[in-house]
Amino acid sequence: MGIMFSVPVAEPLDIRAIHQAESHARKSKTFVLRNAKLPACPRRLPFMPKLREVDLSSNRIVEMPFEIGRLYKLESLNLSQNFLSKLPSSIGDCVLGV
Repeated sequence: MGIMFSVPVAEPLDIRAIHQAESHARKSKTFVLRNAKLPACPRRLPFMPKLREVDLSSNRIVEMPFEIGRLYKLESLNLSQNFLSKLPSSIGDCVLGV
């Protein structure tokens, strides 16, 4: 059996904050949603290929979707202080500052 860990019980998500971050990202190419108690990556995030910076730090994310590799223009990705044990192999498809 693998390593066990617990994720804190989720509180209601602030959907308005997610929509505001998405709207801002379309203009700025930066998606920032820190300390929002997200249990998962926002569903639309991997489908915003023009993003250059993503900051989802200090959330409750346990895994990132394979589709995150679609962010071909990504230069910065901050996933610190989440509950991730691994990243999908597609993360190598992102530019990440190259």
